[in-house]
Amino acid sequence: MIKKTILLDDVKKVSNFVNETFKFKGDITVKHGKYIVNGRSLLGLMSLDLSKPLTCEIEEREEQIWNVNCKRFEVQ
Repeated sequence: MIKKTILLDDVKKVSNFVNETFKFKGDITVKHGKYIVNGRSLLGLMSLDLSKPLTCEIEEREEQIWNVNCKRFEVQ
């Protein structure tokens, strides 16, 4: 698994992120503190504290898809 730090600090970003996750074949997990949600779940993501960076885990084989579709959500 590859860990990425993302920031989804408004509803539009969350919606765009969820739409992009459907391009992945494997699991996408988003974590904040002790909470873990499916990265494809709009409701799950909205239940997290979106004012802070989140940790996203993707499968290694899908890093190229991430770089094309989701890199813009990463925190540098």
